[in-house]
Amino acid sequence: MPKVRKGDHYNSPFAQNLRALIDEKGTKQKELGDAIGVSRQTISLYADGSTQPSPDKLSLIADYYNVSADYLLGRVGVKTMDVELQQVCEYTGLSEGAVKSLRNICLYYSKEASCLSVMIEDSNFIDLLRAIQIHVSKFGSEEAEPQSEDIANIATALDCTWDNARRFLKTSSRSLVNTIFAAIIKEIEKSQRQKKQDH
Repeated sequence: MPKVRKGDHYNSPFAQNLRALIDEKGTKQKELGDAIGVSRQTISLYADGSTQPSPDKLSLIADYYNVSADYLLGRVGVKTMDVELQQVCEYTGLSEGAVKSLRNICLYYSKEASCLSVMIEDSNFIDLLRAIQIHVSKFGSEEAEPQSEDIANIATALDCTWDNARRFLKTSSRSLVNTIFAAIIKEIEKSQRQKKQDH
């Protein structure tokens, strides 16, 4: 491939993704070069965007990092080579990690998976997500003091009292999510028991 002036393609998707993988995995350029049959200097040229690998070298880099060539080239935002997982991520807009977590819940925690399904299908689920988003974006630190408008929005979204909405906003994010999901699961189980009794 013809070389271009250094820096012309430094921020190209391939160069950025390669640098990110090298950093993430702690790979030495010589190590990667040896694995795919090129010099350390060639890897450096790939990483700074001065040149692009040939298709066979691109494939070897993808195999080395266990990612898809499409990910390396910036065509998809998901690293996996699993086409089905790529499609699910693209269809849902969820990250690879989120889809894998959901799959694990479905495989190993059937009771929780059924609760999750009921929760997601509920028309009020989006209100819960919005409330969590407001909390995380505005009140991620414990020092932040909730404003009246935010308390009112949360009270409306969660259909709760002013004091409960204020407490909600002052709760740490992790504790908040755990508390919310525990309460939701209890409500779903209660609803399911009630339905069984009614039949």
